[in-house]
Amino acid sequence: MKEFVADYDEPGANAGFSDYADTLRQLGLTKAVNLLSRLDPGDTADGRNSHRVIAERLTNLGMPTQTAIFAPVNKFLRRPELFFSQIPDGDYYFCSIRPKLHLAHSTLKTEVVNFVKYYSESYPANEIFLAHCGEPVMSGHIKIADDGEPNSVLAEFTNGNFNAFHRGLTVPEIEISRALTDRFDWRFGGQLTADDWRTPDKFLCNGGVELSRPEMAGKIWQALLAIPHDGWQFLPGYYEAIMERTQDGGTNTVFVEANLDANF
Repeated sequence: MKEFVADYDEPGANAGFSDYADTLRQLGLTKAVNLLSRLDPGDTADGRNSHRVIAERLTNLGMPTQTAIFAPVNKFLRRPELFFSQIPDGDYYFCSIRPKLHLAHSTLKTEVVNFVKYYSESYPANEIFLAHCGEPVMSGHIKIADDGEPNSVLAEFTNGNFNAFHRGLTVPEIEISRALTDRFDWRFGGQLTADDWRTPDKFLCNGGVELSRPEMAGKIWQALLAIPHDGWQFLPGYYEAIMERTQDGGTNTVFVEANLDANF
């Protein structure tokens, strides 16, 4: 079957575990592929969309997640407007049918419907995940180890394109680490490099939102505190957080992954 092609061109737009794993295989990075296979929810045995599995995991952990709808392909196509009305305003639509089959960044309802129609014959009963997302002003990966009290933490965040960063095409602008102590170390690189990052200088982030380094740090800190914790002891695992642009020009932090089986 010929692959559906959307009317947009964004670097890394088809980013996802499966796409990233394909790239790593081509580069011969076997260890990275093996790690990714442990993080990727893949196909589910009960027919649920893999993004639904992630969303339910996040909800059970009490962590903020995207508002999305889940429906079988054939049911969605009968009344698409009904399902569109159930998701909030946003900048773009993300729609997934199964791993490696998703529309990553579309602004048009018609494009979402055409995407689902295109694959409806092959996957009529597959459950779709549909969200209306805000542009990711900031985004990052958080890795928390099970190695002591307090446990070690490593977080990498970008104020640029999330998909490009997620696929390893760009390096993080902000790194936060804690190695078995109460102290968190912060490093700002790239355009954010500074001897003292506690200055009011503003920087243009992805999505056109301007933030200072202290404002970025505050948003990352709030994301860390959204992870289940007891004092300074955080729940070990791998997490992905996105600070989405809101309609008033602010941001809203949501998590799009929480894998507690990761072993770093």
